[in-house]
Amino acid sequence: MRRTLLVLTVALVMAAMVAASALPVAAQGEDETGMQEEGSPCFFMEPGLPKLSTTDRHAVITPSGNTKLTCHFEGDPIAQTTVGKGFQCGTPLGETTQSHYVHTKSGNVTLTCHGGE
Repeated sequence: MRRTLLVLTVALVMAAMVAASALPVAAQGEDETGMQEEGSPCFFMEPGLPKLSTTDRHAVITPSGNTKLTCHFEGDPIAQTTVGKGFQCGTPLGETTQSHYVHTKSGNVTLTCHGGE
């Protein structure tokens, strides 16, 4: 049951992040590192933890076709710091399982996803 709930939650996170990456971008530009976008919605949903959303989102797409998505969330304190990795995550270039999050006891979450060709 717990595994099914985890799979469903990951699927929801993935769908929300893919949908968010299709929304208009608040700030977007290109520099020597490639295309950058900031300010679009980003969502965090993990079983047993509060659901969070933010616009503190930064995505970089390099000229070589790789991407890194980083989102920072502020939530209520939780009982124990939680770390997760290897879940499906939507980036501007598509889905990846090269993902990692840290949800601290203070309620702060950093979500990072890497993707590419």
